[in-house]
Amino acid sequence: MRLLEDDGHGNLVLVEKHDNDIPRYAILSHTWGADNEEFNFKDVTEGTGRNKIGYKKIEFCRAQAASDGLQYFWVDTCCIDKSSSAELSEAINSMFRWYQKADKCYVYLPDVSTYEEGTNIRLSPNTWEALFRKSRWFSRGWTLQELIAPSSVEFFSQEGDQLGSKKSLVQVIHEVTGIAIEALRGAPVAGFKIEDRFSWASRRATKRREDKAYSLLGLFDIYMPLLYGEEDPPTGLEITEEAAFDAIGRDHDPFCLRGTRIDLLQDIRSWLNGDSPQHIYWLSGWAGTGKSTIARTITQEYTNSQWQMGSFFFSRGGGDAGHIHKFVSTLAKQLSYRWPAYKSALRKAITADEGIVRRTQKAQWTALIQNFLSELLTTSSSARVLLVINAVDKCGTDDDMSHIIELLLDARGVNQTALRIFVTSRPEVAIRNGFNHDLGQRHLNGGRLVKNRLLSILESRHDPGEPNSVLDQIYLIVLESAISNDLSNEEKADVANYLRLTLGTIAVLFAPLSVASLGHLLGHETEEVEQTLADLHSILDIPSGTERPIRLHHPSFRDFLYDRSRCNEYLFVDQTVTHSVLAERSIRVMSVLRKDLCGLKSPSTLVEDVSSTVITQHLFSALQYTCRYWLDYAERAQMRLIDDGSVHRFLQEYCLYWLEAMSLVGKLPKGMIMMMQLESLIDVKSVVFSPDGSRIASGSDDRTVRVWDVQTGQCTHTLEGHFNLVNSVVFSPDGSRVASGSDDETVRVWDVQTGQCTHTLEGHSDLVNNVVFSPDGSRVASGSIDETVRVWDVQTGQCTHTLEGHSHSVNSVVFSPDGSRVASGSADKTVRVWDVASSTDIFCYDTGTYEHNVDFSEDGSQILVNGRSLPLPPRIPFPSASARTPDPSPNLLGSRLAIKDDWVTSSTERILWLPPEYRPGKWASYADTIVAGSATGRVTFVRCIMTGSLSS
Repeated sequence: MRLLEDDGHGNLVLVEKHDNDIPRYAILSHTWGADNEEFNFKDVTEGTGRNKIGYKKIEFCRAQAASDGLQYFWVDTCCIDKSSSAELSEAINSMFRWYQKADKCYVYLPDVSTYEEGTNIRLSPNTWEALFRKSRWFSRGWTLQELIAPSSVEFFSQEGDQLGSKKSLVQVIHEVTGIAIEALRGAPVAGFKIEDRFSWASRRATKRREDKAYSLLGLFDIYMPLLYGEEDPPTGLEITEEAAFDAIGRDHDPFCLRGTRIDLLQDIRSWLNGDSPQHIYWLSGWAGTGKSTIARTITQEYTNSQWQMGSFFFSRGGGDAGHIHKFVSTLAKQLSYRWPAYKSALRKAITADEGIVRRTQKAQWTALIQNFLSELLTTSSSARVLLVINAVDKCGTDDDMSHIIELLLDARGVNQTALRIFVTSRPEVAIRNGFNHDLGQRHLNGGRLVKNRLLSILESRHDPGEPNSVLDQIYLIVLESAISNDLSNEEKADVANYLRLTLGTIAVLFAPLSVASLGHLLGHETEEVEQTLADLHSILDIPSGTERPIRLHHPSFRDFLYDRSRCNEYLFVDQTVTHSVLAERSIRVMSVLRKDLCGLKSPSTLVEDVSSTVITQHLFSALQYTCRYWLDYAERAQMRLIDDGSVHRFLQEYCLYWLEAMSLVGKLPKGMIMMMQLESLIDVKSVVFSPDGSRIASGSDDRTVRVWDVQTGQCTHTLEGHFNLVNSVVFSPDGSRVASGSDDETVRVWDVQTGQCTHTLEGHSDLVNNVVFSPDGSRVASGSIDETVRVWDVQTGQCTHTLEGHSHSVNSVVFSPDGSRVASGSADKTVRVWDVASSTDIFCYDTGTYEHNVDFSEDGSQILVNGRSLPLPPRIPFPSASARTPDPSPNLLGSRLAIKDDWVTSSTERILWLPPEYRPGKWASYADTIVAGSATGRVTFVRCIMTGSLSS
């Protein structure tokens, strides 16, 4: 360990100390600025860098350490030689211990001042506390362990004034970070649940994605080899490598043979090279008509030209290539490869707004594709861009298809002769409706083509009317022939069940597996899998040898297995059931994980120095696959994280070993993202009754809104569309719609009868905390961490008013009885009343607290804050009482039921004790029914029947 000390002449020198002779020292915790502004290791050794911005905090640390009688101090910017990868690895693995052993930890906050700007007037603690709560220091990944590890943590302003200590500010720090007070007071970190520790880090960010994981090593008391460079540090874009037309594993994908498809290819080339204003060319056709072959041919032909290229070949069952989540970022990264001007613009945009890579696809498309292309294709007369989007029908749900089409059509504002987008898909309804515009298009009539290809197999047994008819006949003949007629009916059923499991597994794989790996995953011998698939070469690409991946000859076979009406009942693959089986099987495969599985022994070993042979020897193919995809199966099976469930037991026993394995295969950032996904399985964030009490809506960390029937307790609709956890749900006054606010920065409005999303309201720049309908149901108001309230028109989906004035997160919003005003409560300790029409605040009240229960009185003459009535100033004309939004309080329509101190109570009388697994994060009551949403993801209904003086 290197430490800094003053040489007595005002110069800083580095001294090396070993574990057995480390003296008392202070340590600095801070946030990094630009690399060229930080005082670094080279500056210390060469005596330079005192003019850098970052030198100010070094001087502060030296002076404060001397004031505390400490000769030595440590600062990460200049005590680590980052040019040595071994030293960097050792330092990162030792960081928690170094902070833990420091006598003093000084937190330097350059964004917190104790003086009024430009004056010598000191601010009151209440004033600088608001700045303290918003400090960037609380949002950075590395500062988490720097807060928890040291026993003594002291906070200082930019002027060097002490603000307080971890001990004196413990309540404020707990409220800002969500870290348990016991942990802040020094309780051993190992005593807290793994999911709790991950939750402390869930909203923190790091400059490099890998550091999101490495900054947590000490928190879990593990050592791990480091691997940087999996992603391009300047951009941090997550990409789907397998979506590229020439990705690894696509070597045998066909291209158009010379002399074939001449007219069609020439038509496409004429569109590409001409000056048609139609920037999209849509090639549609049924399965087997050669759309992908044509797309590959065009992409390959133009890749080696002067065009700037991007391609995304969707593939259902192809891992991330079967989803839209990385669609925009993949295209952006591809465009940056050979286009320096675009790459430069991309880097600047993401540096300026790191959060853009975690926003919606629409926000990314606008910021990273559309805006840049508009600018670059206007300023450069020679630049031309071709985007090839193949198999849009395989990108997920109908909503996903529509979303992709909407993005592509949005590019109409770009120089349309310089931008070309070539799209292929089946003629699905959602795509046909989306492409109801003037654009170039061709449809491949595949009926005759499929029939000619397959007549020899069908022996002219069937004259198909639809393309699927031919395919279905082939698949049924092949599958039925795989089950011997010599077997008894019971034996045939056993074979059919195993065949369904094997084929279902192949169909839902996120990446192809070999016969051997398939056997590992299913828990069967390799020979048994080989025998099962022996007669299926006509529908599966089964290579020789057991280590090469099996593939479907055509994705239409997957559609066949998923459709009960097309295949026999005993071959039908229920996707949810199959995902559930594979989630459990994946967890079983991973049970071989253990600490230091590859026997590296030294924690400073870099992944790049570990032989790939060693890694594959201990992390065999099926184990690597299950490590990467077990949670995807659990999510699709709608599994829940419940006490002593299989997922819970796996996390308790194998979580750290799994993360070590993910590091060894270069997928640790994905592992950390998966841990954040896991949080989405565990908590119900909001529950609310419909106005008539017949239904309940709940919003959850699993990104869904669910609507429940109170009488039956059944879920009638699962509303899917949000990309992050749902914080708030509310019914419209007539009960026909539900609005939901989410961490994905959007508000969605849903039709309760159909379960469809009618509007996605985009405009907030940070997560949405709260939503509410106006009394007449025509508008929705939303409060956000971006410090604004927005008012939306439900019919058009447009934001009509943005109410700005709060200086911190808006946590509650409510309409006045006549809908003309909105009241909002904020973490800036104020409640404001707004005139919606003028978008101005007409009343502001300092509450002295961060949380607010806000409502208007029935006649609108008063504002109710946390149960206290506040008269509105006389200058505000009072609205007349009218139909109003139901009371936002959890206790509706005079229900006497409540939950307090782990009991269900009736008029304060305890009637039912709730076990821990049923205790709610949120609850609501209506008449004789109370509903509780618990941290296990469970929604529980309790109906109480009156018997004498008690309810039971």
